Amino acid sequence: MTQDLEARYRAALRWYPQSWRRRNADAVVGMLLDGADHGGRTVPAAGELTDLALRGLAARIAVVLPEGVRSGAATLAFGYGFAFSLIMFWSSWWAPLSRYRSSFREAAPDVVTFGPFLSPGVLLTGIWTAAFILVLTGAGRAPRAVLAASGLVAVLLPCVNALVPGWDGPSATNLVFFALAGFLAASAPPKRRGLIVGVPLWILLFVGVYAWNAMLVPDMPSDRQFWYIFGARVPPSVMVALLIAIAVVLLLLRRPAAVAVFALAVTPWLAGWYLAVIRDNPAGAVSWGAAALFVVVVAAVVVFALRRSGIRITMETRDQELAKGGDLR
Repeated sequence: MTQDLEARYRAALRWYPQSWRRRNADAVVGMLLDGADHGGRTVPAAGELTDLALRGLAARIAVVLPEGVRSGAATLAFGYGFAFSLIMFWSSWWAPLSRYRSSFREAAPDVVTFGPFLSPGVLLTGIWTAAFILVLTGAGRAPRAVLAASGLVAVLLPCVNALVPGWDGPSATNLVFFALAGFLAASAPPKRRGLIVGVPLWILLFVGVYAWNAMLVPDMPSDRQFWYIFGARVPPSVMVALLIAIAVVLLLLRRPAAVAVFALAVTPWLAGWYLAVIRDNPAGAVSWGAAALFVVVVAAVVVFALRRSGIRITMETRDQELAKGGDLR
């Protein structure tokens, strides 16, 4: 029975990467067996299996995306998510200076306002603001919990809107953006200094962009205006070329980790852009989405095949090759 229990524990440890199992599996299995023996159990506890699965997945993610990469992406997501929530609050969700705000109900009688505000999106602004204040006060893990809650609120708002129909927003595009940004910002500890410097810069950027395009005080507030103007008008080919160009520049600057940070941090923006393109050009968006999915699947198959074949690919710098006595001529 002990051998069967040990086998089940070792099977549960397969959630962890192989390198971790080589270093720690024997010790962890020993502790788990001692705990089972002390508790008189002959099978793993459900809580143990769940904990091993969650921690194992976290360990695998840490191998692919080290904490430094996740922290950098989380800091960027925190900064632009908070700043964008403020600009949306001012220009769309509250819009106190908009010319036709007072007659909004007469112009759109089917729309239900959210108290003194035009949209329940103000809840997202409040949650992001609370998270930022907690970061400034050094509240430990509390900001990450609040950010995760903001992602859940963004997911649940459409369900509540089904019960209270008529709210003008937040739009599906904004909800997807803020949900992804919230979960990404909560995925790792943000860099406090980076936020102190970055948040004012993000706010200045958004205020400048909105002011330049006469969106800061719109005549008629629109939750979807930003994505219509800056999202749907960017063709997929231009977006792909831009992303590749940024990645190439970062690689030329010898900042490979920055490529991973950028790839993570840009995900909420890409999701919002894609949804905006779908509304404006459904056929083109679907074709590009299918092509991107095909590339991802092929890449995953190639990586899996290389892993199963035992082939190992390593990358070395010129200095490492010279240190081994190699000739690069």
